[in-house]
Amino acid sequence: MDRTTLLHVAGQPAEQRRELADPETARREGIERVPLKRWATPDEIAEMVLFVGLVAQFATGSCLSIDGGTVAG
Repeated sequence: MDRTTLLHVAGQPAEQRRELADPETARREGIERVPLKRWATPDEIAEMVLFVGLVAQFATGSCLSIDGGTVAG
């Protein structure tokens, strides 16, 4: 049986913010919810993908959050 590891990426700017009346306010409020007070970089997300694929292969059936501490609070 194959099992999958899910990477939940949060703390990343969304394209939908353009549709809001005040995208700058939405951006600021979004960053304020992230304990690290910044968005994840594409390189940081890629590093986690590589980590799971190359190092943490035994972590199957898991959901790992890439969110700057948002889920942990």
